Amino acid sequence: MATKAFSFLSVLFRSTLGVICQASSVIGLIVLFVDKPWAVYVALSFVCLSLILFVVAFLYLVSKRAENKYPEGFKRIASFCFYRTEDCENITCTTKRIIQSKSLCLSEIEHKFKWTGRRLPEVTAGKHKVVSKVTANNSGDYDFDVAKIKLAEPLLYDESSVICVKTVVNDSDQVSKPFLGTMVEHPVGHLVFSILLGYKPDSFTEPATLHRKKLKCDLAEFEFVEEIPFDTKHKRYYAEYENPEIGYLYKIEWKR
Repeated sequence: MATKAFSFLSVLFRSTLGVICQASSVIGLIVLFVDKPWAVYVALSFVCLSLILFVVAFLYLVSKRAENKYPEGFKRIASFCFYRTEDCENITCTTKRIIQSKSLCLSEIEHKFKWTGRRLPEVTAGKHKVVSKVTANNSGDYDFDVAKIKLAEPLLYDESSVICVKTVVNDSDQVSKPFLGTMVEHPVGHLVFSILLGYKPDSFTEPATLHRKKLKCDLAEFEFVEEIPFDTKHKRYYAEYENPEIGYLYKIEWKR
């Protein structure tokens, strides 16, 4: 960490301060040899401009460094994926994300979700606005629908917020596949799955299964990770993971 910080500061000092120091030498000579009042004002103006240039350069380098590390413009602290149905027809999927802005001003984010039913889901984001939605054909494992969310209030660098996106749909024809999945493309500290099936009888005990598949690899196959027991008291499957491995599509499947 210290090495990275030193490298970052060395780039800043070599590029920006190098130019400022060279120009300062020239301005200093002018002030020494030109005995005029305006020379002092020129020097003061240069100092102000130099400070502004330094701040702009600093912000630019911070932004570029964050952009390389966080292509989405934010850090995912935790993700919570909820699936709920009381009758096996009306389904609500809710995704809550705790994010921290790594952009100078984060005003819009993308939300990826996958729906396999015939009817298109209604997508809402609380106080935030869904400005557009692109529906994939969902023929492949990596085909995810995308909703662009415009934040009600932009997040400045290092500010955090909870983003809640809800999809509601009627699946009375029961065409959709019973699974809940998410792609882990970037680091996330905490990942939670909760699948509430209120219609299940008290005698139902069959476990769900968690599989994962490598991203950006068409030849990859889903690999079994673990079984998730059914909580008969609360009629749900629940699983949580700390720092899940990056570069995988995680999917929980259960019996309808």
